[in-house]
Amino acid sequence: MAFVLGALPGIGNNFLMTSVMVALLEHFRERSHLALSVTNASGILGKIAFTLIQIFLFPEIGVDSSNNKGLLQYQAATYAICICGAVALTPLNLHVKDSSEQTVRGRMLDISGLQMLRSPVLYVLASVFLFDGLGGGIPEQHIQQASGVFLLSMLLVFFIALGSLVGSIISCCLSRKEMSRVVSLVLIAIFGILMGVLTLTVEAFEKFEYAISYCLLFGMFAGLRTPLMMRTILLALGEDHLGLTVGLTSFATGLGSIIGDESAGAIVKDHNRVDAAFYLSGLSLLASAAACLLLLKMEAKVNSQAQATMSDTDQEGGSKQEGVRKEASERETEHVS
Repeated sequence: MAFVLGALPGIGNNFLMTSVMVALLEHFRERSHLALSVTNASGILGKIAFTLIQIFLFPEIGVDSSNNKGLLQYQAATYAICICGAVALTPLNLHVKDSSEQTVRGRMLDISGLQMLRSPVLYVLASVFLFDGLGGGIPEQHIQQASGVFLLSMLLVFFIALGSLVGSIISCCLSRKEMSRVVSLVLIAIFGILMGVLTLTVEAFEKFEYAISYCLLFGMFAGLRTPLMMRTILLALGEDHLGLTVGLTSFATGLGSIIGDESAGAIVKDHNRVDAAFYLSGLSLLASAAACLLLLKMEAKVNSQAQATMSDTDQEGGSKQEGVRKEASERETEHVS
């Protein structure tokens, strides 16, 4: 049952999300930020719709939200719609712009990208996704325990989704002007710090007004941060081996989510304190922001080395030109003599 209810949906969902992200980054190169923001907003709308269906529609049609069978039937119907859309659009058969002989699916399965495993940037970027996955999902799960009332907890989750939708809409507006890699990393770090600091103020969640404000702000920063993180894969690691890089960062996110869920659950069970899970979330998000700052430092180092190389090349070229001019002058003097 654990394999059928847990492993199979997880494997299928990750295959689906990885394929979608690669197709988006591959096809919408110039407007990748806008494409990712729209996709993120669509996912949030689906989450809001499911929350409303779970609150209002399930009781009317007699579906018990605590019953796995009912939820699995709903999930199967949703994925059936995804399959119909995929068959109609066949996005993975889009041809790569710089090679009409290669499709996106072919590039995803290209094992020549294993050389990317030597890049330290890949592992630092994966750590950004790891810590984000570790801390990003804890508030949405454990804020339900903090409220103690089912309808109230669903309302708080709804406000997180609403804030994420607002953040995604703002991200769509910001995407009109493409951001550089440095600007994207700075914004990812800032949003991660804000999310972490907000989560560490868990003691104030007893006030319902503050809890709503936290959910809206946390969701908004997450909605702004997620498209930037996905676009950074393209900016930091290039577009030649997106299947490998997106797959590894998705794996890091999933691994972080597993570690975060288990660790938060164990902490709450051992200490009987829900706020301890939020402290773990806040520290993880701050660690994700710190990894972004490390990427910025690596970026600055690479740029300085490139400038030094260009300067040496220019000096060498200038010396060669001066030598040529001197030799020509000597020849002209000999000719006159």
